[in-house]
Amino acid sequence: MSEGLDKKIHRLKGVRNSRVIDASRYNDPEFQEREIEGIFQRSWLVAGPARWLQKAGDYFCLNEMGESIVLLCDQDGVLRAFHNICRHRGTRLLDGRGNIGAIRCPYHDWKYSLDGRLRHIPGAKGFAEPIDKPQMGLLPVNVDTALGFVWINLSENPPALRSTLAGLDQELAHYNLEEMVPIQEKVWTDPWFTGPLLA
Repeated sequence: MSEGLDKKIHRLKGVRNSRVIDASRYNDPEFQEREIEGIFQRSWLVAGPARWLQKAGDYFCLNEMGESIVLLCDQDGVLRAFHNICRHRGTRLLDGRGNIGAIRCPYHDWKYSLDGRLRHIPGAKGFAEPIDKPQMGLLPVNVDTALGFVWINLSENPPALRSTLAGLDQELAHYNLEEMVPIQEKVWTDPWFTGPLLA
């Protein structure tokens, strides 16, 4: 007969310098929230391949950890990332991946340029007080590229991506990851991850 799971775990606990991680770490919502706040919202995370943002207006959305982020190439070729919400009523602005000339809110038709500036408010004269357009642009997210990927960091003042990589970018440089093209791309949703996954 095979050894029972409890006996295997008990035997592993006795192995010198080993540690068995309690299974609740993988499915406890409270622990997950602590990880999100303490690790993932403070770290540089891969958002997707840089080749998705090659020309002005190219964009893709990342929906993770309760956040929706839009990453795009602006009209000057500058890589940008923003919280994917309209500053008026918090409506999600974009979904998926594509190419656009401007960002338009589907709810009240507020329009933003690709650099995040608020450009147009329909019926602006109808507001009780004037809206300060320069202060109502999209909320930026830290963004950078390395190793052929776009990276984001949700914290306010993160360390530079290159310093975080601590030489990993040089170590992997000879693989030319930015030149690699996947054979197949699939996007799917599961309980743990809802973003672009490359096969």
